[in-house]
This record gives sequence, structure tokens and C-alpha cells, in this order.
Amino acid sequence: MANFTKKALMASFSKLLNEKPFDKITVQDIVDDCGVNRNTFYYHFQDIYMLLECLLQQECQKVEETLDNDLTWIECFEIGFSFVFLNKTAIYHLYQSMNRETLEYFLGQVIESILQKYIEVHFSDMKISEERKKFIIKFYKYGITGICLEGIANESTELDIQKRYIQDIETSFRRSLLSSIHE
Repeated sequence: MANFTKKALMASFSKLLNEKPFDKITVQDIVDDCGVNRNTFYYHFQDIYMLLECLLQQECQKVEETLDNDLTWIECFEIGFSFVFLNKTAIYHLYQSMNRETLEYFLGQVIESILQKYIEVHFSDMKISEERKKFIIKFYKYGITGICLEGIANESTELDIQKRYIQDIETSFRRSLLSSIHE
């Protein structure tokens, strides 16, 4: 029952985040929407920031569980950013709030998972040092995160991001890995 209530609180928070900015959402708003009392909220979460982290962590975990060996680069990013595209308003509200760093951190985690899985599946036979792989992943993680944040700030659509960036990033990423073999 406790897990059900926790999920209901996260769903209410997500719904509210799609309706108004993060900074305007109160614990009272969440419990009113969910139909529970404040003590129930505090039983599950220390504060609204902990709820946000829990929600974003849950979404990261979903992405990691969904990535498999048969996915293309674009399919990986579609899975990775499905929450972002389905909750554009909520993500925009987070971006505009004081919690931009939390959003950036979790976007980075999703992107890192995608990059690691992609290398593991498509470049497993290549002789690239672990140090070099880590550098390439870190480089593209921060670059892609920056591009995504720019897209969120400009309220870009899913199609815009796919057309403008994902294919170009994949080509560049592949070239980086291939050039690493010859170093």
C-alpha cells in the first residue's frame, strides 16, 4: 500500500508540474490533488525536492531497463527522452525553476546510460582503452545535455531535436570512437 501511495504522490506531482511552474507547487497542492494528508506526504518524502529527485530517478531507471541490444541510436534517444517529450511543459517548468541543476544532472545520467549502452553493443569488438571510452562518453554527455537544455529553453519539439541534432551527434560520436582505434 505504501508503494501505491508513493506512486500516487509522484503522479500528482507530475500532473501539477505539467500545469504550473515548480516554484508555484506546494506540498498542500500535491496532497490535495492526491487525496491524502500532509503526514502521508512526509512519510514518503522529506520535502518536495526529494519528491522531484525520486520522480526523475524513476524515469532514469525506466530508460536503463528499456535499453536493449537491438536498438538503433535514434531509438535509444527516443526511449531516453520519451519522458521529456511527453512532459514538455513539466520539463520546461523545471528548466525555468531553481532546480535546473537537478534536471541537468538527470538528463546527463540518461544520456550517459544511452552512450554506454551504445558503445557496449555497437563497438564491443573495438580496441579502445577504458580511459578513452570514459572521455568520449563524458564529452558527448555534456555536449548532448547542453543541446537538450538549449532545446528545452527554446521549447523545441521532438521532431526539431531529431532533425537537427540526433543524427549529427551519432555521426560525430561514431567517428570519435573509430578514430580512437588508431591512436
